[in-house]
Amino acid sequence: MNSIKFKYAVKAAFVAAAMLAAPAAVALAPAPSADAAAGTSVLMPGEQLHANAAALARQHRRCGPMRGHGTMPAPPPGMAATVNVLVGDDCVARVSALRLVPLTNVPDGGGKARSQATSASPRATAARTVWGAQHGVYQRVWDCCGILMNEFDTIAYWQYNSSAVTYWSLHNAVAYHRETWGGWSLQYQNAWLQGSNGYQVNLAGDAGFSYQGIFDPTGNLFYNSYFNAIQVRGNGSWSCQWSYEWRNGAPGWHVQNWCG
Repeated sequence: MNSIKFKYAVKAAFVAAAMLAAPAAVALAPAPSADAAAGTSVLMPGEQLHANAAALARQHRRCGPMRGHGTMPAPPPGMAATVNVLVGDDCVARVSALRLVPLTNVPDGGGKARSQATSASPRATAARTVWGAQHGVYQRVWDCCGILMNEFDTIAYWQYNSSAVTYWSLHNAVAYHRETWGGWSLQYQNAWLQGSNGYQVNLAGDAGFSYQGIFDPTGNLFYNSYFNAIQVRGNGSWSCQWSYEWRNGAPGWHVQNWCG
C-alpha cells in the first residue's frame, strides 16, 4: 500500500459556546397566555426559535484553533485514497488510517453544482499521440449532526505523451450550508499554476468560508480555510496534498479528505 505522511496539529482553547446542529429540535413558542393580555412581551415562533437556539449554543463548548494537512501518493487506477478526522468531545482530533476504496465511492458532493473552470494552459499544437487523465482532491466537513458545512474540491485534467504534459486545466468546486439567519458564506476561491518543468505541472487551489448566523451573530468565531494541491506528470502519474485551518473547531466536526 502506498505510504502516507500525515501531520496534524491542534491547539485547543476551551471556551463556552459551540457550533451545534440545526435548531430543528428546538420547541416553538407556546401559545399566548394571560401574560400577553397583561402586556408581557411574548416572542413570535420564529423569534423564539432563534432565541432558544442561541441560548443552547452558549451552553456548549467550542474548541480553539485547529488545523491539519496530509500528503497522499496517487492510489492505484480505479481507486481513491481517503482519510477521516473526527473531533472528539475533548477537542482532540482523531485521525483514521488511510483507506483505499473504489473511485465510484467518492461522494458526489454538492460542490459540483458550483463548479467553474478557473485555470488552464494553451492547447498543444503538435500532432503527437496523447492520453488524458482527470483526478482531484476533495475536502468535506460536517458538523456533529451530519450537516455538510463546507466542501472544497480541486479537480485537474491533463494530457500527456509519456515525456511531457501537453495540456492541463484546473477548476474548483465549493458548497456551504446556509441557514434562515445566515450561515456559511464563501469569501474567496482561487486556482493557479504553481510551476512547471514541462514533465511535471504543479497545480493548487484554495478557498475560505466565514460564518455568521444563529450560533454566532457576531461572525467572529468561525472561519474555515482550505488548500488543495495536485502534481500531474508527463507519464500520467500524479500525487496530491491537502490542508485546512479553522479559527475555531467544535466537538463532533468530521473531516473527510479524498484523493482520487
